Amino acid sequence: SLSYDYIVVGAGSAGSALAARLASNSVSQATVLLIEEGGWSNQWPSVDDASLGIETFLTPQLNPLWTTTPQTGANGRQMGQPRGKATGGSGAIYLMDWVLGRKDDFDQRWNVDGWRWSDVSPYWDEMRSDWQTRTNQADGIVFRDEMLNSAQQNGYQYNPDFNDLNVNGQAGIAEMQFAAKDVSPELAEKLNSWKVYVEPTLRDKDNFDVLVYTRVNKVLLETCNDDKRKKKKKKKKNRHGWKASGVEIYGIGDGKTSVIRARKEVILCAGTLETPKLLMLSGIGDCDELQALDIECKQAVPGVGKNLHDDVQLWLTSPPLKKEIVDSLDKLPKNVMTFTNEQTMIVFDELAEFEHVWWLANFTDPASFFPLDELAFFHVVYLQHPVSRGQVTLADNDPASTPVIDPNYLGQDDDKEMLVEAIKTSRRLLYGDAMTGLYEGDSDEHEIRPGRQVQSDDELREWAIDNFLEGSHQVGTAKMSSQWEDDVMNVVDNRLRVRNIENLRIADCSIVPEIVTGHTNQVAVLIGLKGADLILQDHGDRDVGAY
Repeated sequence: SLSYDYIVVGAGSAGSALAARLASNSVSQATVLLIEEGGWSNQWPSVDDASLGIETFLTPQLNPLWTTTPQTGANGRQMGQPRGKATGGSGAIYLMDWVLGRKDDFDQRWNVDGWRWSDVSPYWDEMRSDWQTRTNQADGIVFRDEMLNSAQQNGYQYNPDFNDLNVNGQAGIAEMQFAAKDVSPELAEKLNSWKVYVEPTLRDKDNFDVLVYTRVNKVLLETCNDDKRKKKKKKKKNRHGWKASGVEIYGIGDGKTSVIRARKEVILCAGTLETPKLLMLSGIGDCDELQALDIECKQAVPGVGKNLHDDVQLWLTSPPLKKEIVDSLDKLPKNVMTFTNEQTMIVFDELAEFEHVWWLANFTDPASFFPLDELAFFHVVYLQHPVSRGQVTLADNDPASTPVIDPNYLGQDDDKEMLVEAIKTSRRLLYGDAMTGLYEGDSDEHEIRPGRQVQSDDELREWAIDNFLEGSHQVGTAKMSSQWEDDVMNVVDNRLRVRNIENLRIADCSIVPEIVTGHTNQVAVLIGLKGADLILQDHGDRDVGAY
């Protein structure tokens, strides 16, 4: 069978960064195989065109939208679960928001040795340099002054760069930043980890291969050599019993099953939903659950698939703008991003509870293009740190089956009460003194969503339960911790090694202990870069990175 030094499963935001960094290491000259279940993203021109971000997200071949179980906290609704299926992964379909989070995310919410802000900030600096992202131009945002004044009236100060965490911090109101770069006056190119890291490496290196349209059925586990186990047992109490020796793959095109061996390590970068699925199919997880599906339990790691959580979002819509104001705009600016993205400003509060995304659009269709003759402000508010936790489990032992996804959205009453406060905060921003003169009618008289008639806490709560959407920033199903012996629910240690399995690591958002105060694409890339350096360090190959 084929063999490589490293096999990386998943060519998404983390996997692309990690695989390219391993392949680029000049000391090891290791051979690297990157496996992707989807196809080449360049088959779809919309992946590269920043003006077609929404179209890309809605393309079923790129985003075979999974769904959750009926959610009690959503009155039985089933919620969508986006899943990027192409080179670039979910980075190929996401809407380009470039938001890392806060220092406190790493220092307090994660609190993992080696992953605090002082440890990860060099990678963030490197990313900001490599990606050269785009910030909306102040003079291109219609009604920027009104939005800014309303935010300042409500206590939010202007922040020129919410991603410069060492200087400005995150809190305040700012122009939105995007993972895109202007190519010409007519075109902005959307960026993702595949384009930034893999494409240049593939051109320059012959030790780097990519398999597409290939599903990984399971990780192959072998028993460790007894003598080797005895030597390592005293040094690393958490490493014994099994080692990863490769993967079993299924060619989606030819329907053939085969084996590829890993001489050094297998690294799972399949994402928060797929990585626990792969672990469980390989016999790693809760033994009772696995045995019930006729899967041999090779290693009891009960935390696999648990701790699933995601932020949630609500969309509010202001009253329509006065017709004379719309007419006076003549032609609204048509730029190289989608119109909604081009008009975006963002507000973060000091307590890291809510993120408010604010733009001007056609209120009957926020994704529509020109001409726009009916305008309103859309206001999306994210509950950034929900306390509800869910899980991912297997439906059966078939690798082709979709896992059972239960995020338990709004399962805790605290999350519902926070959404009530989120709506109140959003309305204060929408109806500041600087804004109300723009609307038809008297202030909120013609509010479109949720509507002026929704006022009491009970009414706001019920409207939120019936109308919230998933945030699509799922994390936590293979939780990382440096307190290894204290909690058997931790799946990986702070060097990303899977509990009690040699030569197997995880490097994606499944390891995140608690969701960040931002958007997880950037965290996934950071995990991939740092994860590659941890691997190179452990194998004595430290010519790159190693901050």
